[in-house]
Amino acid sequence: MKKLKLMALFLSATLAFSAIIPVPVLAIDETETGDKEESVKTAVPYILRTEAAGEYANNQANVWLELNKKNSENIAAYQISLRLTCDDGQMLEGYKLNLEFDDALKGAKVKNAEFDDATGVIKVIVASTQNLVKIDGDSHKLPIGKITLVRPDESTVLQRQFKITVDGNTGDLVTVGTDKVRTSASEKYGEDFQIMSDGTILGEKIKYPLTVNAKNGTVKIMVSDENGNEVEVKDLKNIERGKTVKVIQKANTGYRFADIKAVDKVTNTPITVSGNFTFTMMSPVELTVTFEEMNEKFTVTTVNGKADKEEYSNREIATVTAGNVDGKKFSHWINTDTKSVVSYDKTYTFLVLGNTNLEAVFIENTETVEKNPFVTMSNEVTSTKVGDKYRISFSGQFFLPKDCKLKEYGMILTPDKGLTVDMITLDSSIRLQKMIATNKNSVNQYVMNVNGVKPGVTRSGRMYVIYTDSNGVDKTIYSDTFATIALPTN
Repeated sequence: MKKLKLMALFLSATLAFSAIIPVPVLAIDETETGDKEESVKTAVPYILRTEAAGEYANNQANVWLELNKKNSENIAAYQISLRLTCDDGQMLEGYKLNLEFDDALKGAKVKNAEFDDATGVIKVIVASTQNLVKIDGDSHKLPIGKITLVRPDESTVLQRQFKITVDGNTGDLVTVGTDKVRTSASEKYGEDFQIMSDGTILGEKIKYPLTVNAKNGTVKIMVSDENGNEVEVKDLKNIERGKTVKVIQKANTGYRFADIKAVDKVTNTPITVSGNFTFTMMSPVELTVTFEEMNEKFTVTTVNGKADKEEYSNREIATVTAGNVDGKKFSHWINTDTKSVVSYDKTYTFLVLGNTNLEAVFIENTETVEKNPFVTMSNEVTSTKVGDKYRISFSGQFFLPKDCKLKEYGMILTPDKGLTVDMITLDSSIRLQKMIATNKNSVNQYVMNVNGVKPGVTRSGRMYVIYTDSNGVDKTIYSDTFATIALPTN
């Protein structure tokens, strides 16, 4: 480091200082060989600080040098160069820094701050006739002032986050004690003395608008909060830069998901949406989710009952009502394809996901209807191509008596083949993925969507429910059947 040039900045008059005897700002630990001089040269007694991490109002922040909290010394002058960069360390062309000196420096005889457009460096020089260190309890600060970012024309320059760091030079500080002897930081701590930077990113968080186009269905936009929990975005005009955006879509009755596209509105280029319906928000984005009409119709046939219509569209609500059988009473509905109980209600309402065959079961009047917990699974599995991968959908339904408490429900997914139903359990040794469901309708029907599945693979699923019975015992039940789908190779 060059010899300090600040000495000439001081007044030639005799200086009056606090009677505090100067001590090192940072305690020096000697090496095992006792080489104190080497320890001194590697000491780092000052750290550049900005006011806090996070958002800053009007692109402004206070900056100062933080001294070791255990020790301090009189500092009457300093020179430090600060560099302006964007968050990845690159120079911000067209941007400038202004410095408003801290009020604590109003008594300084020399205060100068010049910003160099060519290098992005602001050189700060302060010289005083008194100690500038602010000591407040455990806080020892050497004030600098308030940095303000001056942006170029916003219409032509993309908004960027920025940070303030120490420039390549080490910064010069003049310490003065009661003996009126001035000592520069480089003299005291060695030629390789450096001021560390905390690297705090400065500037308001950058947020971009997301435009969503969707007909014949609904779209929810989710991002992760500070705790890692997914939350719905209500204000689509302000999504933080760098956030992973998750798209949750739901088709209207009679429609199904067909396609999803995202476009960078600045460059008008496509953005990749993963098979999990996610993308990274790095610019203004236009998102288009397409739903297509399902022309095929489904039938609901009944034995000992009647459906309210002859045919239904996909995901349309159907209602079946059990009839009457002389000398008997209604017990439950079963799906005749899977032989599984689907409801204990005489009037049963559900979503139609495919052709459905039901039978109302009657028992003798003297018998008791036992409403036991159950979970069923549809044999119908659908697949939709998203980009170069697939989304597959399984559906199920469960029932729990009023004296039982639901703990968890979902599906076991496995890539293994040649399975029997008893092999697909939560404690099985097969390869499996436990998928917990979070959304069901009023009759406990739910759909499990598996995103990002590669072409040419096979996936099997079996529904499960975990509940607590009337005796407080946790139990797990499974669907009587499992469903399998083999995806095409392209």
